[in-house]
Amino acid sequence: DKPKYWALSYVWGDSTEREPLCIEGQTFMATLNLRDALKRVRNVMSAETKDLQLWVDAICINQEDTTEKSWQVSMMSRIYSSA
Repeated sequence: DKPKYWALSYVWGDSTEREPLCIEGQTFMATLNLRDALKRVRNVMSAETKDLQLWVDAICINQEDTTEKSWQVSMMSRIYSSA
């Protein structure tokens, strides 16, 4: 069985304004727009969807690593079509 997940592409907004978020025990400096989007997703999750994992490009892809970004971008269509 494939894991069930939602995929969110979120690199919009002012990248200079950031706020720390705790994600699985790790601190991630998220843009304010991403923080707001994650809050909205959390608010719409129902009992049936609360166990779904969330894949967010701005979090899951190391934005500082050009090699990783290129590799992940090449997989984007598969990532989003499987979500």
